[in-house]
Amino acid sequence: MIKNEVLEKITAQGTVANLDVTFNNAKKLIEAALVRIAKRNNMFNPTDVNIYMQGSYLNGTNVFTASNVEIVVELTKTASFDPATLTPASYSLINNYFLGKFNLDYTVENLKHDLYLELNAFTDNKATLEERKTIHIAAFKDLPRRVDILPAFSFKKFVRKLDGGYKVVPGILVWDDDAQTHIMSFPKIHAENVSKKDKATNGNFVKMVRIFKTLRIYCSRAELITKKQAPGYFVECLIYNVPNSLFKGTLEEQFLKIINWLVNDNLLDNNCANEQWALIGTASEFWNILDANDFLLCMAYIWHNANEFIEINDLEAKLAMEAGKNKKQEKQEKTENVEKQNSTAQVKQETKKETAKPKKTK
Repeated sequence: MIKNEVLEKITAQGTVANLDVTFNNAKKLIEAALVRIAKRNNMFNPTDVNIYMQGSYLNGTNVFTASNVEIVVELTKTASFDPATLTPASYSLINNYFLGKFNLDYTVENLKHDLYLELNAFTDNKATLEERKTIHIAAFKDLPRRVDILPAFSFKKFVRKLDGGYKVVPGILVWDDDAQTHIMSFPKIHAENVSKKDKATNGNFVKMVRIFKTLRIYCSRAELITKKQAPGYFVECLIYNVPNSLFKGTLEEQFLKIINWLVNDNLLDNNCANEQWALIGTASEFWNILDANDFLLCMAYIWHNANEFIEINDLEAKLAMEAGKNKKQEKQEKTENVEKQNSTAQVKQETKKETAKPKKTK
């Protein structure tokens, strides 16, 4: 059994130092890249874009191990594509996850490739295309944290209603390099639903997600499961399906109730937190049922054999180390801000002196 004091420590949110700096600097890089791309190909207006965060940092579910900052770059329209013109018949948009390739002059695949080239040039070859849907940028001076950029187009899904009409669900269209297809994603709806769930459970939903994510790390280190078998996104979606009534009591009581419910639940009935797609499936974008079951077995095993995996002193040391990094980074940020302010003040003072100098008369 995992003691409540251990669970309390595990629920601590990972450091968010330099998060704003990373996002704001990445946003500037992306905006500059979009301006250059638009000037070159005239396929979109660089002002028709929404740039925002998604993932664990936005949802508050990040744990003590560092995560990448996930940023969505959403073009709202292009010269050859306007989401406002979409109809239920367009691209088989009714309950179709994989949408194939589109016959457009400019696609998400093109946007991803163009952004990669520009960002790689701006960051001295620190951008890579290793991920299936994102552009990864390694941390460097201007980006203190690693960044994953998701190029996308605005899109929408049509859900048939009982009266024969359709409900429109706004989302984004992304490109999967491995599957060579476009797919629909709903990051804003995911974030909204997670926030509502957390409020409905008095903040216990986010705490339990952090606990399950952290225990997954310990299971991975013990080689009971691999990280690829249980991505953080799937874990978050899995806990989202748990009834709100189980998020009550001590953390021990909540964890035990939740793991018992999940083990006895039919996983095939679970949905992603966006409530648009099923969580479990055989395609690459879904959680394989065998991996999901292995994850739950690991959670049950670690609950009964916690002493083999979790040393309270080891955990405290890791959390203290993260806290130390946080303070060090905050101190560095303050120092840099002071230096910038001093530099700006000095320039202003010198400019003022130059302006005040009497002009020579002929």
